[in-house]
Amino acid sequence: MIAGRARSAAIRRVGRWDVPRRLVVDLGSGSVKLDLTEAVVTYPQLRLDLSVRSGMLTVVVPEGTTADVDDVELRSGTVRSRVPALPAGAGHLHIVASGKIRSGSLRIRHQRRFWRWRW
Repeated sequence: MIAGRARSAAIRRVGRWDVPRRLVVDLGSGSVKLDLTEAVVTYPQLRLDLSVRSGMLTVVVPEGTTADVDDVELRSGTVRSRVPALPAGAGHLHIVASGKIRSGSLRIRHQRRFWRWRW
C-alpha cells in the first residue's frame, strides 16, 4: 500500500517505479499524476482508494489496461475514464477505483503521443 497525500501541492510519479497492490490517494486542492506506462506492475489488479476534495487525479495507463470506476461516489465532481471497463484478459492490468470525489476530478487515460513527445 502506498499513500499519496497532497494539500495545495502537486505529486507526480512517472518513469520506472514499483506499483503496490493498493494505492491510497488523499487529495485536497492539489494535483496527483500517476503514470503507469513505465511502472513495474506485478499484479493483475490494482486497487485505487480515493478521497478527493477539490483536486485533480490523473492516471496514465499503458495500452490494454482496463478500469472500473463504478464504485466512485461523486458530489459535484467528475470522473472520466478513456479506457474500457471490462477486464481484457490475462497479462493486462485492471484498475478498480473506489472512494469519494467531492468537487475534484479523476481522469484515467492512455499516454498521449505526438511524433516523439509523450505526455
